[in-house]
Amino acid sequence: MTYNDCSIDDLKQGVAAEYVTHDQYKEITGQTYEETMKAN
Repeated sequence: MTYNDCSIDDLKQGVAAEYVTHDQYKEITGQTYEETMKAN
């Protein structure tokens, strides 16, 4: 599944605002939200 209209940062903001669930984030990016946040 790919989304060309938003960036990883957009998705992070969506999770923070509760527009995107952690499960949806993982499905889209292939990484858990926590893994992504630790990498930054």
